[in-house]
Amino acid sequence: MKYKVGLIAILFLNSLICDNTHFTVLEEVSIPKSESYTLSIQQPTHITSTSYIEHDPIEILTDDDFQLYGFPGEGTEEEPYIIANYNITTGYYLGIYVFNTTKHFTIENCYIDADQYGIAIEKAAPNTVTINDNKCFNHIESGIYFTRSHNVTAQSNECYNNNIGILVTYSHNTVIIDNFCTYNEYGIGLLYSDYAVITENICAYNTWGIALLVSKFYTINENILFQNFKGMEVNQSNNGTISNNNVEGCIEGIKTVYCSSILITKNDCLFNTLAISCHDSDLITASENECYSNIGNGIYMDDTADSRILRNFCYNNTWSGISTTVCENMLIAENNCTENGYDGIRAFYGDFKFVPPITIINNFCKGNNMGIGLYTAYYGLVANNTCIANTRGIFLTESYYNTISSNIIKENIKYGINVDDDSVGNIFYQNDFINNNLEGTEQGNAQAFDSGVVNKWYNEETSTGNYWSDLQEGGEEYLLDGDAGATDPFPLTEPVHQTNPETTEEMTEESPIDVVIFIISLIGLSSQFNSFYKKRK
Repeated sequence: MKYKVGLIAILFLNSLICDNTHFTVLEEVSIPKSESYTLSIQQPTHITSTSYIEHDPIEILTDDDFQLYGFPGEGTEEEPYIIANYNITTGYYLGIYVFNTTKHFTIENCYIDADQYGIAIEKAAPNTVTINDNKCFNHIESGIYFTRSHNVTAQSNECYNNNIGILVTYSHNTVIIDNFCTYNEYGIGLLYSDYAVITENICAYNTWGIALLVSKFYTINENILFQNFKGMEVNQSNNGTISNNNVEGCIEGIKTVYCSSILITKNDCLFNTLAISCHDSDLITASENECYSNIGNGIYMDDTADSRILRNFCYNNTWSGISTTVCENMLIAENNCTENGYDGIRAFYGDFKFVPPITIINNFCKGNNMGIGLYTAYYGLVANNTCIANTRGIFLTESYYNTISSNIIKENIKYGINVDDDSVGNIFYQNDFINNNLEGTEQGNAQAFDSGVVNKWYNEETSTGNYWSDLQEGGEEYLLDGDAGATDPFPLTEPVHQTNPETTEEMTEESPIDVVIFIISLIGLSSQFNSFYKKRK
């Protein structure tokens, strides 16, 4: 009974998409050219400017210590104490340490080179701390560190050659903005810190650019992550937004692990190995990202459930534009996947068992090896996609009971659809096959190939087949290549789609895609409901 509601939703979804109802085909658009942030970063040198005043390490352990040091200010929000313009170069374990204070204070324009910590703030009262325009170099632990101090702002600091450039632990509502973190193990790190805003920072040549662990309700946007080993890793951190970041030249660009309810949107990911990847997560939405010229996949999701990949541009990646592995209840819709080395869209499940299936609709796949590839996929839906000028348009291997309907399959070098051995019970109908396999293969000159078992090339209920551009006038059936000896006994005399897929208008607000997303959400909610019900029992 676990998937009863989900199964009803799937059946309704199939009828919505395939019963003579057609979406507007996603148009081909020109590939945008995003700016490449190729930075020239020089190693900083020791500060000798006379604008800094040499000073011993500073330790503030009570509110009274601000006055004992003679810092200007009143400790109020309007007139905070000012700790500024100091050069603290020392072998002592810290440069500036503030503990358990309630007064307002600002640390700004200091140069700090200490042993373990540059600036460390612990248990400061909320909304009392601002750390601006400091340079924190060469610390064994952290350049800037605050813990159990809420509503702290760290802005326009430079953190170089530390273990962690800026570290935040057990501190909520922090703002980390416009900092420059280079050559650290971690550029910016957060642990058990909720409601953080990390924005407009540059993290370059670190092992990790930005790392979050066990934090929630965060916003990470408009950062530049350049030539880090890992650009951004978010681990066990839920309810976040990752948007408008530029991630370039990293081994792993943006990565989530054991996360839930994250929006990853409008990021530029280029020249990485893996651009965007999600692992062991759920309720992830990856939308409107540009992933191009990466060595691996553009977008990759592994063991990620109830998630959506929508309206992304994935092109010129060495592997696949979009790739999913063992993902339950996945919707892939309205993406443009062009000129990727493997598949435009690749879906792999693995074990043969009924789970909420993958749905691939309204995508544009051009110039890939496979436009859309199903590898050990079950009960999936592939509908209203345009697969044009790939080596093969749609490819199935060891895939069972999928529905492939209402797709435009045009000018692919080899077969428009290629069904490999051990694919069973798939249904193909109302697809437009136009000028595929014009040069022919060793198996023949048909536009589709089937060597599977009991696949059907028509809708049994409506006796509706597919359109074949090379069907001779008056032909009563279309014979496919392949050992299955498959035929389409009800070929269509006119294409299903009457418009040119390369010039069709974009989808309108009335498009059924929103209904589809709603139904897919119902499938995921049904799984969660059943899990909750079992626990209550």
